[in-house]
Amino acid sequence: RSDGRLPNIHCLLVGEGPDKEMLAGLIKELGIEQHVSLCEFTKEPFYVFERCNVIALPSTGKEGLPNVLLEALAMEKPCVATNTYGMPEVVIDGKTGYVFPS
Repeated sequence: RSDGRLPNIHCLLVGEGPDKEMLAGLIKELGIEQHVSLCEFTKEPFYVFERCNVIALPSTGKEGLPNVLLEALAMEKPCVATNTYGMPEVVIDGKTGYVFPS
């Protein structure tokens, strides 16, 4: 549950997938509707990126080199990503963002 310790945090989850309904339920169950929004996939990600301070891609799937990271970095947005596939090649840990173990 939200306890007010991070009142200025808002998480925007973008995309489609099999977990969307589960995530919507979890957001409601935890009472964090004011801090988390679900947004459908868009072919114009720059409108999403301009509203974000940090882009996170916690994917563990076989993404190869995700366009979302390239697009975010092109807008000079720091990225957080797993250390799998091509992600560490574009997210330079400590410089253009942070990489963590998957």
